[in-house]
Amino acid sequence: MSEYPAPETLSRDEFQPYLIKLRLLFDNLPGQLPSKDITESAYASFVNFEPDEDVVELTGSKVGALNMHLERTFGFKARSEGDGVVPIIERGSSICMLHGILEKYCQEYPDDNILKKWVLDLVKAAEKVYTMYGIAVCSRDCYHLILFEELKNARFGFRGLGGSRDCVR
Repeated sequence: MSEYPAPETLSRDEFQPYLIKLRLLFDNLPGQLPSKDITESAYASFVNFEPDEDVVELTGSKVGALNMHLERTFGFKARSEGDGVVPIIERGSSICMLHGILEKYCQEYPDDNILKKWVLDLVKAAEKVYTMYGIAVCSRDCYHLILFEELKNARFGFRGLGGSRDCVR
């Protein structure tokens, strides 16, 4: 697994490639990982996710509510015990939808370090899955090239990178 900078040190521009990397990693999680239907998925709560208003009130923000939801989904102690990497136990549309949630929140709250930390932690988690199955993970420079291609394609009206076998866009 790669080492990543502290979230608070990343500017908006420096952070963007990590969001792209997360999408690519989620979109192409190794086939050895079980694939679940949305109805059976441990990540089904990400489908049409909206923060619980009571939790928003309790935490004081939508980001706080999302943070609590992620802690419940991946395990409250997952980032502080063992190897400190949150577990990814399956692939499929449900976990892919998490990227869209994080992307939306990062656009709305671009300087929020809790969101940045979750993105970085989930990139590490996905990388761990790839490593576990002996699959190479693209370097950070590779994602800069992909970002360039996406921006170029967006400028000229192309769709950009498509979804994979697991993720529907």
